[in-house]
Amino acid sequence: MIRLIYSAIFVLSLPNLSIFSQTNTWNGSVDTDWHKPCNWSLNTVPTCAHTVVIPDVANDPDITNVAHCSTIEIQGNAIVDLNSSGSGRLDVGQTGGCTGSPYSVSPPSITGTTPASRCGTGTVTLGATASGGTINWYAASTGGSSLGTGTSFTTPSISSTTTYYVDATSGCTTSSRTAVTATVTANPGAANNTTSTAAICETQTKALSGTPGGGSWSIVSGGGSIAGTTYTPPNVASNTNVTVRYTIAAVGACAATTSDRTFTVNPNPGTASNTTSTAAICETQTKALSG
Repeated sequence: MIRLIYSAIFVLSLPNLSIFSQTNTWNGSVDTDWHKPCNWSLNTVPTCAHTVVIPDVANDPDITNVAHCSTIEIQGNAIVDLNSSGSGRLDVGQTGGCTGSPYSVSPPSITGTTPASRCGTGTVTLGATASGGTINWYAASTGGSSLGTGTSFTTPSISSTTTYYVDATSGCTTSSRTAVTATVTANPGAANNTTSTAAICETQTKALSGTPGGGSWSIVSGGGSIAGTTYTPPNVASNTNVTVRYTIAAVGACAATTSDRTFTVNPNPGTASNTTSTAAICETQTKALSG
């Protein structure tokens, strides 16, 4: 590390300097980084056109890359740390010594955002990443106070699609805001199969019912067929359990829901046919019955 330390006012300058230089005074209001605009009175990093003044303040400037100025005045017990990172350089003067491109701090960029969705009213957790700096969340595209910081943000309870905004701040530079949308899907309600569980004969049909409306029907087990809301059983040889399912399909972030009901289909015993003889008999006789 090389330090420029002066116990009295010292001015370093080169000939052929412009008489129209602006004075840019170090204040160190953020930290010790020479290359941050908000550490300077003009809110900009010094260039070849600036007369730099370094007063004795709490944060001494640290030059970690190429720095420029027209002249530099180091006051009182002020300190300038030069080359603390191994790559610092101070070019003084507009001719001859002022070469190279000054190092500047660019606003961090938002490199990715994560929209989120939910089913019905509630909170949504949104995500964002940035190339550097602190991520801030806002309710508006411009203005307004930050709602929070960090790579994720949990919204207040919302019941409709809502857009939030995110930017990233590093030192005194801030990226533009990026929209992140939280999509809310109206909850259609859970499937509720209200079909009767009473047994039916294989020659009968069964009316199917379920809420909320708009769902679909399917047979889970037992066979048969469904047309609209009418179930028709198959031919069965013995009592057979049939399970039918009512489904409300997934909508947006709302997952599909199902509801099952089970009933028994009985085999048809056939129509009664009495084939007993109709011939008269004496009271002392008997008659064979057949059917």
